[in-house]
Amino acid sequence: MRYFKLSITVTVIMGIGVFLLLSVGRFKHIFNNPPGEDSDVTYDEFALNKIMVKKMGDVYLESGERILKENLPAENLSYDLSQSLGNIFSYIDPMTNVNALDETLYGQVQIYTSGLYKKNKADNFRGADVILTICSDYQIKMFQLLEGTGGQAILINYKTGDILAAVAKSKKYSLYDCTEIQNYETDQNGKIKYDFYSCNSLTSFPIYPGSTIKPLIAISILNTDGGDGLLEYSYQCDSGTSEMGREKHYSMTCYRGVGHGTITLQEALSKSCNKFLLNYCYDNNISKEQVIKNMEGLGLGGSNDNHLTSFYMRTGVYCIDENFSFHMAGIGEGDCRIPLLGIATAYCGLANKGIVAKPRFVKAYKDNEEYINLNTEKTRITTEEYAVLLSNMLRETTVSGTGRQLAFLNDRLQLSCKTGSAEYDENNTHKLCISYSNNEDFPYLIAVDISELQGQALDFTEAMWEYVLLQNEGE
Repeated sequence: MRYFKLSITVTVIMGIGVFLLLSVGRFKHIFNNPPGEDSDVTYDEFALNKIMVKKMGDVYLESGERILKENLPAENLSYDLSQSLGNIFSYIDPMTNVNALDETLYGQVQIYTSGLYKKNKADNFRGADVILTICSDYQIKMFQLLEGTGGQAILINYKTGDILAAVAKSKKYSLYDCTEIQNYETDQNGKIKYDFYSCNSLTSFPIYPGSTIKPLIAISILNTDGGDGLLEYSYQCDSGTSEMGREKHYSMTCYRGVGHGTITLQEALSKSCNKFLLNYCYDNNISKEQVIKNMEGLGLGGSNDNHLTSFYMRTGVYCIDENFSFHMAGIGEGDCRIPLLGIATAYCGLANKGIVAKPRFVKAYKDNEEYINLNTEKTRITTEEYAVLLSNMLRETTVSGTGRQLAFLNDRLQLSCKTGSAEYDENNTHKLCISYSNNEDFPYLIAVDISELQGQALDFTEAMWEYVLLQNEGE
């Protein structure tokens, strides 16, 4: 019996020892593996209140200006810079919204300035300085062009994914305002309840893309089996309104109710024919389900697990439960809604010969006096052949199509462009313009969305491209 009791005691002691060893191993794992580096540990397990940062890092623009000092807005920022940055930052509390830090620009910054990126959190340390991709000159110019309109726009380097300028719809918060939690409504758990005035509309509010969706549908058709017949297809658009589908159940009206005659894909895109792509799908038994699946591959619609942006965004919806849904989605209305950054990201893939560089606001961070550049994540969305073909076709839009207002810029910029319009509501429409340069000296894309009552997307686009050229003179 004595030996039996001894064996029980030894077993218990060994069990406690194993438990302690596993606990220590788990503790080390939590504090040595930061989020985002193949770790299954959530932010909650880092005990943020015990990180003991000696000093928060600072935040700089790509052009060198410090905008946050120890996580608070720097003094004496200009009105235009403070106001334009405020409407894209959006405050987030790392203690209550800890698992969602990358959902806002401010949260992405705090991952570095508060030291969450660090593997070793054993000692007190200073948070890292952060460099954003935003250039103050472009940011201020974009804000000045849009101020008072309620419009939104973005300027991206499509090769690197760097967001050089971004202005959201809301103008309520300046940078000084948006970094104060008391300016936000919170729920009973202290989590911020975001709304139109506090969110970044570029990532959080889907809009109808209108005809800017058509080149992306064309790529999605080309990416299907048998879809390459689209390149040789011609359509007789004899009247403003035609019946669509095998059973002729749906009518479709072209832009301004005018027929285009016999047209090819290039002419259909440049003149924005509403019937061309839909008629090709109906007449050639192209699977609507496969087209929509390919749209998700472009980062549009579907689950957020498949997004092409660098952080969470509401990708919108692209419904095909009924033929009518596909019919309406084909012209960028009905059930088809996508945030402006989502549309722009897919176009970056066309501009960059089929490869999307995920858009980003954070470019680098400074650790131990050394700047560490973040890697650019890249995804191929179509073949180089199809991307180049579509880009060449969209060049025609600025020559003789709906974007010919930009034709005088072609000598240097070689612009590809697509315009669009769609309803905000029954009393107001909005205009869009997505354009990018095919000159590799200017690897930029500009996307704009503005109410027709408050301005013209082409006017804004023209002025912004002229400023880009001005800033690059002599280089």
